[in-house]
Amino acid sequence: MSQELVIGAIPTNKLGIQTYTINFKNQMLEGNIDPLKGKQLVKIMGDVAKSLNDDKELQELWKDTADRWTEKTFSYNGMEITKTSRKTYNFLACNDSKYDELISQLEKLKLEIKDREEFLKAIKEPISNLDGEIINPAPYTTTTGLTLKPL
Repeated sequence: MSQELVIGAIPTNKLGIQTYTINFKNQMLEGNIDPLKGKQLVKIMGDVAKSLNDDKELQELWKDTADRWTEKTFSYNGMEITKTSRKTYNFLACNDSKYDELISQLEKLKLEIKDREEFLKAIKEPISNLDGEIINPAPYTTTTGLTLKPL
């Protein structure tokens, strides 16, 4: 199968994505696709998408290509594309002692909260603190899943 055929099989609009998703799910539920192979494919598609989206060279290529359109938002190949920009501030470079103090307090609070959460996880039955307050164990839920790693 050529690369063009593989790329051509990928849906390019909202309805196509929904249809592909429903069909893929149904193929697994009906036993036409092995469920673990289906999960593997979903993992691979996600990894490929992340790798390509994180690639700086491709990000620049996509930006340069989108700049051919003068509009901020335009339609292309079944997608609405919006050019965005974002400011990122480095407040640590401001030499503001009040800001630095607040950040230090925040970091200390985060550590205190983490320590307290560890304590609450460790108690197995209600206990009373020095003020007579009843402290209950932290309720929890367990979520199960699968982790896939390419060999």
